[in-house]
Amino acid sequence: MSEEKWAVITGASQGIGRAMAAEAARRGLNLFLIALPDTELPAVADELSRLYDVESEFWEIDLANRAAIADFVEYVRASRRTVELLINNAGIGGTAPFAEQNPERIASMIDVNVGALTALTRLLLPHLMRQNEAHILNVASLAGWFPSPGMGVYAATKAYVISFSLALRDELQSTGVSVSVLCPSGVVTKEEVVRALALQGFWGRRTSRYPDQLARHAIQRAYRRHRIIVPGIVNRLLRVAGRLTPLRLLTKLVGGRISLKPGALGHAHPAAAEAPQRRLRHATMGVPENV
Repeated sequence: MSEEKWAVITGASQGIGRAMAAEAARRGLNLFLIALPDTELPAVADELSRLYDVESEFWEIDLANRAAIADFVEYVRASRRTVELLINNAGIGGTAPFAEQNPERIASMIDVNVGALTALTRLLLPHLMRQNEAHILNVASLAGWFPSPGMGVYAATKAYVISFSLALRDELQSTGVSVSVLCPSGVVTKEEVVRALALQGFWGRRTSRYPDQLARHAIQRAYRRHRIIVPGIVNRLLRVAGRLTPLRLLTKLVGGRISLKPGALGHAHPAAAEAPQRRLRHATMGVPENV
């Protein structure tokens, strides 16, 4: 294995994933960046290489394509790179009454949020377990702790991520691999997300975070082997309060916070209908003097 350390980050072209990639690079990790084609991932790889003097490789693949995931993991294995950090960030979200959602979009949400995360973790796990120390950071959501009318499927997929992460963490206790699950509330990324948070008023403002704040907080705590990462004291209090509130009342309270306008919370890139071709590129550059 190479002595150089690498991070694998999905959904790395924008938002939380891009911020996670920047934070990993700031810590000196080389980068395997994964996102759909045509999401400006090559530019992100180049930029992070220049800023942090790390090597960056990008893979433009559809994570709903299991063969593409297997090809990526086989490449990592064959290249003998040492992956120290896996961040499963890619996901699809949004808000709309369940009866009005496109069935194909529902299937894609489950496939990416649950299936792709599980498949990549399983295939990469033997590699991680060979390291003296490695970390898995799965990005869930505060919504994963609550039944959420208006985004029931999304919240359910994030509940899976939470449950899966905690179970896997326990299974890996005797190894050098730690598993952490990140449960953020609103994250200020795209314009539609900002609008949705504004509709929530005081609570939207108090529970939201910017991607760079979230990334630094999450990766720092993942390396400290924290089990559950809920950024912000208000969010932590909401999680505790939710566990003490009767489910029937909790469901009504949560539903009252969610706008049922389709797409109000925005979403990550939906799974592509056709399996895109894999593209790979190395990008290694010096650090500008003004950084």
